[in-house]
Amino acid sequence: MATFFQRVVQLLGVGSVGRTRTEGTPTSSNRASSFHLAWEVPPEALTKVEATFEVITPPTVPKLYFWALQVSFIAEGGRRVGGAHLGLQHHPDYPYSGAVNWGGYRDAGGELEGTTSALPSALNNINTRTYQWHANRAYRLRVEPSPDTAGAWRGSITDLATGTETVVRDLLVGA
Repeated sequence: MATFFQRVVQLLGVGSVGRTRTEGTPTSSNRASSFHLAWEVPPEALTKVEATFEVITPPTVPKLYFWALQVSFIAEGGRRVGGAHLGLQHHPDYPYSGAVNWGGYRDAGGELEGTTSALPSALNNINTRTYQWHANRAYRLRVEPSPDTAGAWRGSITDLATGTETVVRDLLVGA
């Protein structure tokens, strides 16, 4: 019987259990290391998902760290059309190493289009925006249908210490 970690690796397709990278520099294009925690939910259409989390100990090295809520987009008929991730980043190229990202990919290939964020971006990245977050503070990540654009999904983050909700942007999915 597979261990929980082996099952997560199998479900997410992050490599064969016997060949999983356990040390060394990550081989992804942005050199970010990934570990996924997955929940298997009943197969029903969800119209809003959210997660609350808190970074207790922030990274101490100038490397990219990303804590995210990942979602899949399903069209009528049950066909997956894309996926996206909303989350905070510890990014050394942003002021105070603080950023938020809301971006994703079409299953057919390529990035999902989206609206222009009101947040600035230190690197002019359409998906990754400057956002000063704080350790030891809870944040709620939320993905829900956009109230402004049909077929679009809004990514927002709420600082639970201040109650301030920040819309990152809307992704144009059509699902």
